[in-house]
Amino acid sequence: MLETVESKNQAVSKLEALIERGRSRAANVIDHVMRNQPTDRLARGETLQFRAADNLPEILMTVPDREHGIIEQSLHRNAVYQMAQATDMPVKFIDSLQSVAEPWGRQLLAHNLQTVFNRRFQKKNYLLRSLQQEVRGFLSDSYRRIDSRPVVEAKGAHFLFPEARTVFDAGAETSTAIRLSADGRVEDSASNDKCAGGAGILLDTTSAMLRIPLAELGAESLKATNAETISNKCAVFAESEVVSLVHRDPPVPIPNILAGIHQSMVARLFVLAQRVGMEPEVVMAGGVSKNIGIIRAMEAKLGMPVLVPEEPQIVVALGAALIAQRG
Repeated sequence: MLETVESKNQAVSKLEALIERGRSRAANVIDHVMRNQPTDRLARGETLQFRAADNLPEILMTVPDREHGIIEQSLHRNAVYQMAQATDMPVKFIDSLQSVAEPWGRQLLAHNLQTVFNRRFQKKNYLLRSLQQEVRGFLSDSYRRIDSRPVVEAKGAHFLFPEARTVFDAGAETSTAIRLSADGRVEDSASNDKCAGGAGILLDTTSAMLRIPLAELGAESLKATNAETISNKCAVFAESEVVSLVHRDPPVPIPNILAGIHQSMVARLFVLAQRVGMEPEVVMAGGVSKNIGIIRAMEAKLGMPVLVPEEPQIVVALGAALIAQRG
């Protein structure tokens, strides 16, 4: 009998070790993907500064950044081509300067770019896409689709709450933060479309695991005496962490687990808000906003009330209808 118990314990230990190794490897992959997400920025031509790198065969561009003030990034060859196309500069001329091995080629190219953007296109907006400290894409702001989700969501939120300046859209699989102007236009937006850590799918799976109706998760979380920290940012691994908390000896109370999940989701949304530059008043939209636990956790995080539409799931549809009505 003793041997049987020991063999079972050994098997459990081996299985737990295998799960932990698999979790660690998958976490490394996810971290790699998240670190290599491209960053989009909007910038006016007059704010762009160019110079030739001192000891490297590349052009450096200084751009404004909301988090760091000003950052300097290198220009990918394709981005330079796109700049030439956006400003009607001769592509062959640009190509010849990029092919010059001597420093004067890069210096002349930087000078031409500086002159064009600061004198001829200084008031025009551009969309910059960066990856790993390098500008890989450069497009005129007019390439952005007018019917994109942030635009229609901003329209709907502004119609319901004219005082709104920040909108959180927490859906089933994606979450978005949008900063609005006083007249309801999108000034900036950021999404976590590569990870569902701040989205409703985590609540859905938690509801199934704990056998608590989805509509009751929020109210149940408000009974927590001490929110349990959920360390995993990924929805997949957060689920396994919830399982371990339930089977801990002694088990963590369910309300504490739910409160921790809500705080974890709110933290992910807050990161998006920091990227766009959050301003009051704040509106919560999307299906996740029907969860009172999320709303209370967000209000605690922000230190201010959050505006929630009566039907948060139709804000995008409302915005689309308003834009269609305008023609």
